[in-house]
Order: sequence, then structure tokens, then C-alpha cells
Amino acid sequence: MGRQRSGQPDSRAESLRVAGRYRAVRRILLTLVCLATLLFGEQVLATSRIAVHPFRFASDPDYGVFLSDRITAELYNRSYFTALDSLRFELIEPDSLSGDLLARTLDDALTSGDLEAIRGRVDADYIVVGDITELGHFTIRVAVLDLASGTRIWNGETIDNPAWTWTQASRNVGDIPVQKLVDAMGFGDFDRPVFNPDASDLPRKIALQPVHTTVDGPLAADCRRRLELGLTRDGLFEVVKGSLGSEPSRTAPPRLDFRWRTMARSGLEVDAVLCSSLKTLGKDGTVHNIGVTSRLIEVPTGRILWAGSSSGRRIWRHDKLSDVTDATMGLLTEQFAQYGASAAESSLAEVLADANDGLGWAQVGHAYLKRGLLKQATEAFNTSLTYSDAKAAALNGLGLVSIRRFEGFDEGIRMFKKALDEDPAYVESYANLAQAYFDRDNTTGTRYAEEAIEQDPNYARSYRILAHWYEKNEEDKKAVSYYRTYASMERDDTETIVRFGHALSRLKAFREIEADIEPVLRSHPEAYELLPVVAYKDYRTGRFSRARERFDRFLGRIGKGERDVYQDLSPLLRDAYRMAYEELDDENRKEFESRFWLERDPDLTTDANERHLEHLSRVWIARRDYSDLAYPWDRRGEVYVRYGEPDYRARSGWVPSLLPPDVEVVKMNIYSQLYNDPPDGELVGPVFPVRSDAGLAVHHVEGDILENPGGTFMPGRTRAQQEELNRDRAGTNVLGSFDSNPQGYAPVTLQRDNSIVRWESWTYVSLGAVFDFTQETGGSGGFDFAPLPSFEPASLKSTIRLAEFAPEIAFERSVVESPDLYDAPRYPDLVGFEADVADFRGEDGETRLDIVYAVPTASVRARDTPQGRTRILTRSIALADTAFSRVIRQERTVQFSDPADSLTLVDVIPSTVPPGRYVATLTVREAGTGKTGSVTREIDVEAYGQDSLRISDLLLASDAGDYTGRVRFRRGALQIVPHPSRTYRSDERLKFYYEVYNLAQDAFGSTLYTVTTTVVAKDSQLRGVFRRARSQEAAATVEQSGSSSFERSYLEVDLGAAKPGVNRLILTIEDLNGKAVARKEAVFQLEKAKGE
Repeated sequence: MGRQRSGQPDSRAESLRVAGRYRAVRRILLTLVCLATLLFGEQVLATSRIAVHPFRFASDPDYGVFLSDRITAELYNRSYFTALDSLRFELIEPDSLSGDLLARTLDDALTSGDLEAIRGRVDADYIVVGDITELGHFTIRVAVLDLASGTRIWNGETIDNPAWTWTQASRNVGDIPVQKLVDAMGFGDFDRPVFNPDASDLPRKIALQPVHTTVDGPLAADCRRRLELGLTRDGLFEVVKGSLGSEPSRTAPPRLDFRWRTMARSGLEVDAVLCSSLKTLGKDGTVHNIGVTSRLIEVPTGRILWAGSSSGRRIWRHDKLSDVTDATMGLLTEQFAQYGASAAESSLAEVLADANDGLGWAQVGHAYLKRGLLKQATEAFNTSLTYSDAKAAALNGLGLVSIRRFEGFDEGIRMFKKALDEDPAYVESYANLAQAYFDRDNTTGTRYAEEAIEQDPNYARSYRILAHWYEKNEEDKKAVSYYRTYASMERDDTETIVRFGHALSRLKAFREIEADIEPVLRSHPEAYELLPVVAYKDYRTGRFSRARERFDRFLGRIGKGERDVYQDLSPLLRDAYRMAYEELDDENRKEFESRFWLERDPDLTTDANERHLEHLSRVWIARRDYSDLAYPWDRRGEVYVRYGEPDYRARSGWVPSLLPPDVEVVKMNIYSQLYNDPPDGELVGPVFPVRSDAGLAVHHVEGDILENPGGTFMPGRTRAQQEELNRDRAGTNVLGSFDSNPQGYAPVTLQRDNSIVRWESWTYVSLGAVFDFTQETGGSGGFDFAPLPSFEPASLKSTIRLAEFAPEIAFERSVVESPDLYDAPRYPDLVGFEADVADFRGEDGETRLDIVYAVPTASVRARDTPQGRTRILTRSIALADTAFSRVIRQERTVQFSDPADSLTLVDVIPSTVPPGRYVATLTVREAGTGKTGSVTREIDVEAYGQDSLRISDLLLASDAGDYTGRVRFRRGALQIVPHPSRTYRSDERLKFYYEVYNLAQDAFGSTLYTVTTTVVAKDSQLRGVFRRARSQEAAATVEQSGSSSFERSYLEVDLGAAKPGVNRLILTIEDLNGKAVARKEAVFQLEKAKGE
């Protein structure tokens, strides 16, 4: 097809000439095919296999992919030959070719090596390739290559201009060039029958790939979500959760090549994969036209089993993109349902056989509707109308068909009301009216739902509709009331009870979860989506082990793709760490994740990691509350997973009654740096300026002409902005403009909210940050950080400040300074709790580590037990190496007999560990009250070898002597009661225990050594351990002998000469036989004696 000179569509003469050139060829081919069929049978028709490769377009790759996919869909629609009840050709999914190879194909410059390379990647007889260049308009070159001979058997050219979707209002993105190309290739006159394969030939299990795009990720995720919901609802195929690739939320490769198909077969275990592509048109960041194409690819053959396309557009400025998306994807889903119609027909045979009256045909209509077969449903409901026994049911069914098509909202409402005219007590129409209005965010639905309840209080669906509506609008108390009523009627509807649990968890109504949700989970163990509801309740009520077990069960039941969202650490890492993390292989990533959570475990002594439980809870909430229009969540979810619940949250239409003082300080600090004028009310909403209607001004045409004779463009704004305003006011006596002192973006206060976008404002006091979110894309892309204004508000101090406090930049800055926030659970203090640690030589080269603690007897309540009055504590320890590669844990409940004369409960926790550096955590809790004492410190566990003189740590004691039967304090023949507070009075004697290793023995096996103890103030310098002590130093030396290289002993030190405050106890051993010296020291606190 020749290139146009005018930039307008081809002339009729040129179109006829080009079309005529190939129509004759097509007639000859059809004649030959028919003849071959008569001679050789229909199998000859399946020999032609055509692959369509993505068109190359450097400046807009999405357009090239979308256009080639549209051609694939058009070819599919013409691939079935009605007269012969067979396929004209098969479509095949090719592997992607390199850019250079694609260029040589288009230029007809292939070498024999090139041709072999293409054959190795494209299992077809012919391949359609194309490229697009831009010079005012789009020039599209297309060629068809015969892969057997390497001959280019057809080539053509056409043009496209995105502006034509405006000048030709009935055409959408891609319509004009695709139709021209299909006609030029000789397929324009082919019939387009609906091809319904036999039920036995349909795939059973399918997966959905992310919709391909490089720029419209949120919208693509929304399209995929709507498509998945539609296919799951219709139930013609088993839709397998998950997708291929590492970022299912964003994009997918333009072609599902052999490698991906193999992964789909072995990993997802599906029969086919539904792939889609998206292209949007618009300007100034606004989408006005969308097109979506889909194709169902058989694995591993690569056959395209079905292909279709759908498109939609915004006609008026107030049209919501979400509505356009809903209508577009609804049409595509309906097309796909027709592909699987044969499966429905076979399953509905019995229902069809019983359709002998109006009610029977209405049931047939509902059966078709349930499977997404709207055409067949309409026919069945119209047949039902011909009978007199079910007119209300038939009209109600026709209303449901219209509502399903979305653009038929008004018709659907009319049909529901006609059904009520036929039967004023027909409760289903009341409920359907309520649902239809609620789906459009119209509160009129409340009236119809309440009328349904009044008509029939036992009709459960009415309660569910109201509960969903109130939950959606975060009126959770009302939602819970209706959910509870519904659940009492429909105990087996676990899907709705999951939402009941969601509402309860938002209210933090944990007792109600225990009473209403736990019994359902016990009676329906297959309802795994209830597990995170009860796990969240367990976590928030301190039952960490149980919460961990339930989250683990939940993660084991969900698909891999969803499980990856819960396990992925990327949302918590800084950019540099995230990039390194994402490059790790599976084994190293698993090790990294394990260490990551161990390092952040606030209580290593328990099996459950409270910080990890908090993360799982946050992910669950983000998936629940912030994922409607984005996968896995929008920007609110990104912030929530990292920082948790904000200190203050407000949203458009709802603000808390009071602004907390600390939140007000943060908001005012930011406001004062952004604006010159003080706020005109409390800063309940976004501080950052959001899109507002306050700054739109109008001027009379005459005034504008005086200032600007052209009348079409005025300084101070972009031409695109001015043109949009001019167009919006066509036919009026005013010319729209942006005020020279604009206020089109403004903060939101309690007294003034002129915003024209949905917003949310989150404040984190500890970060000193406010994150403002808006929904800018017509309701289809979820919430994003509020964007920089297109023009500056008049009261702004400076553009530099505006950029500095832009929510996205503020978030990035916060991530650098504070990668995540977490407040560990807080418990009542176990008053007087003290802990200490000491190590000694163990067996086989290991070290015995004693962790000791003490609690005042008065701090622990005495309980009556069969053994008498006791005090019960649960104590647990954890030792993690500094790399957090492994953790040693110990937990035990201990009972202390009620001591008549002891003021302190003391315990020793021994363990044997390899020498090294550890992070040690000790947690002690009182049974029943939850009072807790906890300490974490980094310790060095010493190695005590066999080759040199060594001294153990010095274990300070409150009592020492011969063993009397208290097992926990036994040290050989001694009994040592530790004193973990390390605090003594000057009138007391300091007792301490120590062990000496590797003393040298003489020829008779005897040892001889001196023991010197020194007490010195911690802030003074030791002047010599063997010198007489002065006023702040006390020292004593004794000579000892023995018969073993290993000695246990304890000493007592008089503290009368020591200085109050922090002191050092120094023990020095001099081995007189081995001529060696060793020294150890311990720090203690010395207080004045009473009365001093």
C-alpha cells in the first residue's frame, strides 16, 4: 500500500486498487484449497501455520506489540472456514527475534544462516513482521515471509495517526491501520464466524500472564485483575493462580516463547496461557482511549487457540477510566466465554431439557449468565418472557445481562424496575438494584437493599450486599452488624465470612474474631483464607507461636506467586540492598532472608519472630486493603508494608474528629516551609497541594482578545492546557484560562476541601513525614503519591521546597534514613529484674555459659499449687552468632517454693556452646500476668584451651560455701548463689567464684600458685596489683597449693577500704611452678552502708 501524502486516510481509489490486487489472488487460493480438500481431505487445511511477530517501533514499543496482536486477533477471527467446517490456517506463537534479524527480514536481506535462525525460533510456515516509523504520522511496513523458501511473498504499507481516534469518533486505538492491513492482505472479505471447539478440545487449566506494557503498569494490572475475576466467575476454565516471570505486577514479555511455555507446563502445570497487551492514547497524563488484545496459547505447542480484542474510550471529561476499563474487559471476557461455549452447552444439557415453561427458561438464562455466555442468556430470558409464569424473573435476568455489559447500566435499571412492576414483592430485583447502584458508588443502593430486607428479612443476600458496601467505605461497625446476620444464615459461605473477618480485624475486635471466625475455621478447615484472619488476631493478642503456625499453614496453601509476595524482602530494603537481593539465586536468597529476620527478631528466645509476624500481618493487610487497582498493592501498600499503621490517617470524605498534637506539629512544620500564608483551618488532609477546583477561572472573550489578539493561547500556561479549556467551553461566551494567580492545587483543611481527586493523607510522627496520596488516573490505577502540580499555587514559598516535600521524594528520603519502622510488643515490667553472664571451660573444647538472673520475691505473685505456695516464671534464652546464621534456644518454666527468708528469686541457666561472639537474649515472664524482664547483649564466649594458664570469668555471688543440696547452684563440692545485680554495700563482703585451668604440676603432682585480689575504682589507673592498697584500692595476696591442674574456689573480699561507685574486681593468678601469670576482672557497684 502506498504512502499517503496528506496525512489523512487512504483515498477510496487507492484502497480499491490495493484490495483488488490481492482479492484475485485470494480467490485463486480458495479455489485451490477447496479442490485440495475434495481430493485429499480436510487435513490439508491445517498445514498452513502463520506466526505474527511483534512489530518494531523504537519510540513506542507498546504500540508495535499491540498492533501485531490486533492483527493476530483479526486473523484468528477469519481462520475458520464455515463452508468446510474447518480451519483455513493455524496461528502460532513465535519466539522473539533479535532487532537486527528482524530488520533484515523486513529489508528482504536474509542470509541462509538468518533463515535457519528464524526457523529455529518460529515453528510456522509463514511469519508476519513489521516495523513502524514516525514522521508526523506513523508509517507501518508489513511483510509476510515464506519460511520454507525464504521468499517474501507479500509486503505492504499503511499509516496511522492517533489523532484520528478523535476525528473519527467511532474508531479506537489501532482500528484504522489494522483494518487496512487485513484488507490489503486479502482477508477483508472473509467471513468471521464464531468458532466453538468441541468441549473435549478445550484446555482445562489456564494461567493468565501479566498484560504486556512498558508504561501503563498499574492500568495493565487492573486489566489483568478484571480479566481474572471475570474468567473465575464464569467458571468455564480452571484459572490457576500465579504467572511467569519475576515481576507479575508490572509487565510480561511480548511473546510467550518456548522457554516460557515450558515453564508454564512444568511450573504452573497448565494447558494454556492467556497473554494480553495494552495500548493507551491520551495527553497530559490523561488516558482517553484504551485497547486490549488477548490470545490463548497452548503449551508446549505454541498454537494460538483463541484471540480477541476490545477497546474503549472516555467521551466526556467526567467519564471515569475505571468504567471504561470495566466495559473494555467485560467485552473481552464475553468474547472468551463464547470460545468455551461448547463446554457450557454440554454441562447445561439437563437444564435445557427441563425448560418447558417460563421459569425453566429463566433458569437456563441464569445458567448461561453464570458462565458468561451473555448472548445465549439473553435468548433464554427472552424465551422466558413469552410465557406468563415467570415474567418478573425473565425481566430481572435481562437486567442482569445488561448490567454485566456495564454500558447497559440504564437498561439494566429499567429492566429491574419493570420486574418490580410485574411483581412488587420480587426481592431479587430489589437486591440487584442495590448492587447495581453500589457498583457505581451510588448510595441509592442503600434504599433498595433495605427495601429488600423489609420485603423478606430471611433473604440473606441483602445483608451481604449492605455489608460489602459498608466494608468498602470503611464503615466497619455497620458492616460487621450485617455480616453477622448474614453469617448466621449462610454458615457455609466462607468467602463472605473471610470479609467478615477482615472487617473485625480492622476494628481490632479480637474477641469477636474468636467467637465468630474461629468456629467457622474449625468446621471448614479447607477455608484457608480464614487463617490470616485468626493468625493476625493471635499475633495482636500475644500468642506468637500460634500465629506463626497459622501463617505457615496459610503460606503453604496459597499459590507460589502469592507466597512470593509474602516472602519478598524487597519492600523493606534500601535500593542498593534490594538490587543485590534480587540478583541472588534461590539458595542464597533463602539464606539471606533467614539472617534478615533473625537480625530483627526482638525476642530471640522464642521460636516465633515477632518482627516477621508483623511483616506477614502488614502484607496481608496491604493485599486486603490496598490492592484493588494494583498488584500486589498501590503506593499506600508500599508505605504500609515498610512503616506499618500511620499515627494519623485521613481520606477524602472522612477525617478523624481530632488532630493529635504531635501530628499537628509535624504537619505544621511542613506547611510552614511550603506556604507563605497560614492555613485556614486544621490540616486534616494533604499538606502537599493536590488537584483542586479553586483555581479555574474564566474571562470574557473580549478581554482576552485585548490581551492576546489570537484568543487561543495566553502566556503563563502550556498550549495543551489552554486548548483543553477552550474546547471545554465551546459554544459559550467565555474563554477558559488558568488564573495568573492560580490556586488549582491546594492543601486540604477541615474548613476547606476543594480537591477534585480522591486523596489519603498519612502521618508518621517518628519519621517527621506526611505521605499524601491521590488517585489521578480516573480511578483505574490505584493511589499514587500526590504528583507535583502542573503549575504552582500562589501562596507557595518556592519551587525548591515544593520538590523537597513532594510525597514520593519524602518517601525516598525516609527510606534512606529509616528503611522500616517497628515497635516491639510491650509488656508490664518485671520490677527489679537483673541478669548476668559468666563462662567456664566445658567438655571437648566447648565452653559452659551460665546466664543467671534474679527477681525480687515481692515482684512475683505466690500461687497455691499441690506442691504448696509457689512462684512461677518462664525463662528463655537465645544465643545467635553475629552472622545470625544459627540460633541456640532454651525455654523452661521454673517454680520457686515460697521462700520464708529470701528476698530474691535466683536462677542459673547453663548451656554448652562453641567459643565465639554471640548475641545473647534472656527473657523472663511471670506466668499469668505477663510481666516481663528482658535483656540482650553481645558477649564473647572465651575458648579455654589445655596449653596455658587460664582463669574463668568471675561469678559474683550473694552467698558461697559448701554444697547443701540446692542443685541449681552446685559447683562441684561448692554451692554458689549468683548475685546478678553486682551491687554491694561497703559493710558487706564481696563473694565471687572462679575456676583455674592448666596449673603446672611438679614432679610429685603438686601445684603451687599465688592468688591476688584487687579492688580499684573504675575511673582510676591500676598502679600495680602487688602493691599495698591505698584509699581507693584494696588488695590481698595468698599462696595456695594443690594436686590438680584444675581448681574450683571462691573468695571473699573486704570492701571497707573501697571507694563507693563503680569498681573493678581483679583476680591475678601466678603459677609458681609454670612461671605464668593470668588475670581476670569483673565490674561491680559499691554503695555506702546504711547510716553512713
